[in-house]
Amino acid sequence: MISFNMIDRYQNPEDKNFDILFTALGYEQRCIFIPQKFENKYKQGVCFQFQDRQQFSYLSNLEFYKNAGFDFIPWTGICNRDQLIELLMPIDTEDQEARIIQVAIDISAMNRQMVANIIYTLAHTSFKHDFEVSVLYAPAQYTDPVDEMPIMKIAGPVIPEYAGWYINPSDPLYAIIGLGYENGKALGILEFLDVANAWLFKPLGSDESFINKVDAVNHDLISSLGQSKVINYKLSDPYDTFIKLQSLIEGLQKNNRIILIPFGPKLFNVICLILAEIYFDQIAVWRVSAGDQEQPKDHKADETIISFVFRITQN
Repeated sequence: MISFNMIDRYQNPEDKNFDILFTALGYEQRCIFIPQKFENKYKQGVCFQFQDRQQFSYLSNLEFYKNAGFDFIPWTGICNRDQLIELLMPIDTEDQEARIIQVAIDISAMNRQMVANIIYTLAHTSFKHDFEVSVLYAPAQYTDPVDEMPIMKIAGPVIPEYAGWYINPSDPLYAIIGLGYENGKALGILEFLDVANAWLFKPLGSDESFINKVDAVNHDLISSLGQSKVINYKLSDPYDTFIKLQSLIEGLQKNNRIILIPFGPKLFNVICLILAEIYFDQIAVWRVSAGDQEQPKDHKADETIISFVFRITQN
């Protein structure tokens, strides 16, 4: 039995030292922003290595990770959890005294499946020690998204374990959607699921261009559901977002089936995954993607880091 707890919202991650840092190798410049910023703050680095789209900053990022001594987990769309466990086990068994293993997850360039597999592995493998997990996120500098509505090629549970096994399949389906700035995605998934009941979580950040774009591309959806179905959340306060989302789930879950669809900033996706563990099998977390039709961009970090901490306790 494990338990998940959100803890200190005010911890400065740069004041901590980590046993292990998980990150990703892709084509974005911001892939290495946090590993560079936290140099000498982690004992071991593990990198999920995208195998496709080796363009833009990919080769320079690869050189950085090699020079920094990172271990690589090739990413082909399916996670090698055995390799992930093999990298964690030596840390878990290196001493027998009670202690908390410090884990950092840099989600900046990770896809949703990577994050889901890390959290699921930490939560469902028989480790001896508790984990204190620091989620680190370097937002990208704003660039305009593609105006065309993307073709939805992938729609389903982020990983099979987060599909949700509802006690009463006849209960009404309720969708909770994190809004992003991708044109038509949120409205498209509601039509795909044929869901009449939905709540929308709208991100508020420091970049006015991003906020305006989120409002513009989701205008029709917000108008059809009404402002009363929109919950604003601050990108800079993940802890408050967690409380808001958990409160909504608590109010809905008794008589509804709940599906979480985290478009928008990646932090919202992590919060959905944590809640999927807290309410394991009772709610679903989905991903929706255009797959290889997504247009790649070489995103730069905006020089800020947003973080929060949660703990996995081995009861």
